[in-house]
Amino acid sequence: MATYVQAIGTVASKTSASSLALIVVKTITAGNTIFVAFATDPGGTAHGVTDSLGNTYSLVKETANADEVTTQLWSAPITTGGALVSITVAWTTNVTAKAM
Repeated sequence: MATYVQAIGTVASKTSASSLALIVVKTITAGNTIFVAFATDPGGTAHGVTDSLGNTYSLVKETANADEVTTQLWSAPITTGGALVSITVAWTTNVTAKAM
């Protein structure tokens, strides 16, 4: 059975860019799972998520609503625990509004 452990944080930006980084000051434990929710204006493809510990993220679900806002849910089993410094979502073209 899954159990909630902790929130890592949030970040948002309305500056045109092709990535969004969450600066984190948390210790994470190997064996748990990190979930990253991301929302953006339309645009950008080939999204990917990385973190400073090298954990591997997979896309769980992607949805675009009628206003063309794209939302994604990513997850990574924590294979490398320790002091997590950052989580970054990146994509191929600039978009303005985005949040993680």
